[in-house]
Amino acid sequence: MNSIGRVIRRRTYGDRSTFETCYYIMSLEINAELFAHAVRGHWGVENNLHWSLDVIFREDHSKYRDRIGAQNLSAVRKMGLGLLKKDESTKNLN
Repeated sequence: MNSIGRVIRRRTYGDRSTFETCYYIMSLEINAELFAHAVRGHWGVENNLHWSLDVIFREDHSKYRDRIGAQNLSAVRKMGLGLLKKDESTKNLN
């Protein structure tokens, strides 16, 4: 462990705000600017993935309750999303 980072997130819903504090243990020694960039970059990818899965596959509305089946279905959705994105990127090459 070479450094510890702390992020305080604020979410606002209408008039109400909630705060969440997350701590990160890192093997790198980095400055605050690089740390903030890495955290924002990770959440940008994460939010984009979940948004895509929900909009394209309506994942949040899934009623599947079997844990193993739900994990398998999630993997199939992510593979499908990957294929859709790959297909879209190859269209831009032609």
